[in-house]
Amino acid sequence: MLDEKTKRPARPASPRLTGNRDWFITVECTADAVVLQLTGLKVPIRALATSGSNNALTETIRELIARRQASVRPGELPYRPQIRFLVHSDGLRSYYTAYPALEGLRIPMIRENLEPEK
Repeated sequence: MLDEKTKRPARPASPRLTGNRDWFITVECTADAVVLQLTGLKVPIRALATSGSNNALTETIRELIARRQASVRPGELPYRPQIRFLVHSDGLRSYYTAYPALEGLRIPMIRENLEPEK
């Protein structure tokens, strides 16, 4: 089959290359809460500790991922969500509470320690 404009053989359709599909979901860990930076959702660590994997943070992230993946057009690669924790010097307790609560999402999680402001 020839392409009418160029008189060359038509190329088969291939998946669209759209660049890097990594998508970082940033969770900031403070002394008494975690904050989902995309939405501004602030969840106290007490709520994370008592609700297990059924908490507002996990559900909100699950919905964000589903919404983003639903926007992928046919032929495009899906997004690769990753949780990126920004841990303040006084936020280790929040991090150690949030990490297990988010493990059920089964997506990669990384941690970055923030230096205290001087």
